[in-house]
Amino acid sequence: MSNNDWAPKVDTPVYSPPKSRRRGVLTVVLVLLAAYVLLGPGRNYYVQWSAIKKIQAAVLARDYREQFHQISVLADMGNADAQYNLGLMYWRGQGIAQNDRQATYWWGKAAEQGNADAASLLAQAYSHGRGVERNDQLALKFATQSADKSNANGYYAIGTLYAQGQGVPQSYEQALSWWRKAADGGSTEAAYCIGRSYYLGEGVEKDDQLAVTWVRKAADMGEPNAQSLLGTLYSLGHGVGQDDRLAFEWWMKAAVAGVPEAQYSLANAYELGKGIGKDDAQSFAWLVKAAEQDNVRAQSALAYAYARARALPKVMPKHHPGG
Repeated sequence: MSNNDWAPKVDTPVYSPPKSRRRGVLTVVLVLLAAYVLLGPGRNYYVQWSAIKKIQAAVLARDYREQFHQISVLADMGNADAQYNLGLMYWRGQGIAQNDRQATYWWGKAAEQGNADAASLLAQAYSHGRGVERNDQLALKFATQSADKSNANGYYAIGTLYAQGQGVPQSYEQALSWWRKAADGGSTEAAYCIGRSYYLGEGVEKDDQLAVTWVRKAADMGEPNAQSLLGTLYSLGHGVGQDDRLAFEWWMKAAVAGVPEAQYSLANAYELGKGIGKDDAQSFAWLVKAAEQDNVRAQSALAYAYARARALPKVMPKHHPGG
């Protein structure tokens, strides 16, 4: 690996796997499920309220298995928000074995009842063909269903479909328009995509300073792809003063979150001693992590490292007189 390998992050898909962006289990416990119980006539009040109290305790104890069990009770009784969260737990493998098909099944149930967040995640699932057969038209349908409810995640999903030309004519200009709506609604993924667009000059005139502004906004809010790109911007001195130490710090945040490009960049940093002390063991470890996530540059570097090791001459033990 060399300095020439430190290329800007341009090959990462705009979409990220569905995540809980605005509402999690705690919100369901404290607001949505309680309202459902209080306002739902003809339902078993005791069973539902008991499940909510048990979810509260499980959340505080970080007991995903119990959370899953109690949310399943409410989801089976028809609560759309519970169905949405149950889908998230299946998607992440929290409290239950990871299962994409079950995740999309429950999101479908929730979307049928008008849950906008579930519809936005279904859009992503259909876009990727994860848990369901890939279908660009259904991806657009559910993204639009979510956006029609002024949901930031829905806006983000439509923007990404335009960026990738899925179900709609490819248009970076349209993508940016939807991403701006999503960013105004608090979508960190959309803020990252806007910054990336300014950096690459996609749908807008290239502007490194504006790229840094948007990417930093998303990075400060914990968006790992933005953290990875911000590290690259610091490494290259694009739109910001060149700083290997800050580049390393942002890459580390993203690498820990699982971004393969950041893991590869960390491997470079440790190998070259840029922003951190030189450490071949750490370099190799991060290179393996990136390669295992199908990062092509990491796989190439790892193959080269193995080939070089095999090509090294064997060191013969010295012969000692009388030995």
